[in-house]
Amino acid sequence: MIDSIIEGIEAALRREFGEGYEICTEGNGQDLNRSGFFIQCQKFSCELFRGQRYFREQRFRIQYFPELDKDRNRMCYSVAERLNQCLEYIPIQGGISGTKMEVQFGEGMLDCYVNYDCFSYRNKETDIMEEWKTDIKVN
Repeated sequence: MIDSIIEGIEAALRREFGEGYEICTEGNGQDLNRSGFFIQCQKFSCELFRGQRYFREQRFRIQYFPELDKDRNRMCYSVAERLNQCLEYIPIQGGISGTKMEVQFGEGMLDCYVNYDCFSYRNKETDIMEEWKTDIKVN
């Protein structure tokens, strides 16, 4: 599911920002050749809720690295507004909403954090009886 969410985030970024931005999911994002984003799952937890229902907390970090020769802080402010809108909802597995969104500005870069929490179900495998015999006598 984490991979599906990363793919959904990547698709949302491509829809919002177009092909002019690099998007990486491996490495550390510092190796981008132009303006771009680095996506990673920061935290994952799965807790039994009830029966076969599990609550999955999934925190993602999206870093934005603007071009070096531009007004980097101003670009980060503009991108933050757009990230807030495009990451609010990603259409994977029936759709999932982003929550607890937070943006932090650093040295000419931006860190956006968003949770995509959900419930999941696990089918419990049961042993199937091979044969069942009963004898019933009626008097």
